[in-house]
Amino acid sequence: MGPPAHIVIDEVQDLVGIRREMVEALLDRIGQDCGFTVVGDAAQSIYGFQIDNLAERATESNRFFDWVRATFGDELLEVSLDENFRARTPEARAALHLGPQLQALSSKGEAARVEGLRLHNELRHILRTMPSFGSLDDPFVQSSLREFDGTAAILCRTNGQVLWLSEQLNKYQVAHRIQRSPMARPAPAWIGELVSAARSSTMTETQFTEIYGSLPGTIDEGVPVWRSLRRVASSPNNRLDVGALVQAVAEGRLPDELTGIPGHRLVLSTVHRAKGLEFDRVIMVEPEALDAGDKDADPPSEARLLYVGLTRARDDLYRLTLPRLWQMRNAKKRAKVDRWYVGGREKWMRLGMEASERDVNKIVPAGYSDAAEVHDIQIYLREVVRIGDAVEVRRLHDMPMASDQTPPYGIFHEERVIGEVSEAFRWELHRVLQPFPRAEVTSWPERISGLRVDLVESVAGSDVVAERAGLATRVWLAPRLAGLGRFHWRGESKESEVRE
Repeated sequence: MGPPAHIVIDEVQDLVGIRREMVEALLDRIGQDCGFTVVGDAAQSIYGFQIDNLAERATESNRFFDWVRATFGDELLEVSLDENFRARTPEARAALHLGPQLQALSSKGEAARVEGLRLHNELRHILRTMPSFGSLDDPFVQSSLREFDGTAAILCRTNGQVLWLSEQLNKYQVAHRIQRSPMARPAPAWIGELVSAARSSTMTETQFTEIYGSLPGTIDEGVPVWRSLRRVASSPNNRLDVGALVQAVAEGRLPDELTGIPGHRLVLSTVHRAKGLEFDRVIMVEPEALDAGDKDADPPSEARLLYVGLTRARDDLYRLTLPRLWQMRNAKKRAKVDRWYVGGREKWMRLGMEASERDVNKIVPAGYSDAAEVHDIQIYLREVVRIGDAVEVRRLHDMPMASDQTPPYGIFHEERVIGEVSEAFRWELHRVLQPFPRAEVTSWPERISGLRVDLVESVAGSDVVAERAGLATRVWLAPRLAGLGRFHWRGESKESEVRE
């Protein structure tokens, strides 16, 4: 394979820190020889939070654009795309005029703060001119969410707000999906079915078409599935290498178009995770005003974030006011665990914790100790379990798996076990339950309710595990979890017990 003929890089406004340095080094080395196209909008640069130091973060604003212009000079052709084809109504276009001002934000610390505060206030004023969507406990509002024919999104500043809203919508039986991180790249369930149906180590396009047409839950015909699969599992003579496909699943290397979470008419999302997406209707959670004296705040980033949220709509833009969610907290700084949890009146209280794509044990299939049980659970996952179904996590016994982990927990769907939690879950739950570092946790929730099936995915393990489990291939099905889990304790109501 020779050098590239041309390099195309999208969303370059999000290149910060070492990722920016890597792309600059790449273009500096080969950009002169092969040419390149970079696309970006500095007004939508919302990943500066990846730079911890606020002063350094400010200097990253427009830094890649400045470097490209300085490095390539007169050889650079710069084109502005001025027409927005997404926004179809005056409401959807209300914030667009502030884009050039956000693009031109200063990289100087204090000047950036002052201008960022002004723009954030102006964007908040624009949002306040939009109609209020009402309260979620209003039956009319619930019906509006259920019956809207187009696509809709409720966009939030934090994942804690997303989790709380999801809990409320579940209470009122309003179907929805939580937008997951773009880093969560699950292999769809039909991949496992395709591998199981393969008659040999390779597959022709005709054989693939015949099998794929009979599989449930496959991707829309608009996606060139055969070509996408062959990108990671090609074999000579235009064949698909089944073993290479399994390895791609194991290593998380499937193409993006094959790993997307199924869509839903109503999506709950942070603005960060909605970036690049668009919806017929956007309901924007009203942000709080920024404190000009807060030295830890980042007004330019907050202004750009609000701008991105306000420009996701095609037609309708509404505002939604939430109560102050004082119990929703992030354990990232306290416990070095990137999880939202529900606190209580006392600092030691733990009332619940969010689910993550890391929470299900994928090393072995559910029911691993009994081949017949493994077989039955795989059928149950394929034929019964559906996206959005309620599940409960239950403690299997009282013995911790290690000094820094909780006991094991099973995942139950309508009283049927469909999986077991992962080591990461046991360790992170232990960290969340600790009120302070090195505290000993002596009590664990008996069960965790309120979770949902995000999807059923194909996972790949070892040949030894597959053989011992009685599986024909080393690909099997496993659930992914989503939502805000609520803790339930054995006996009298209590939170975690701790001692030094």
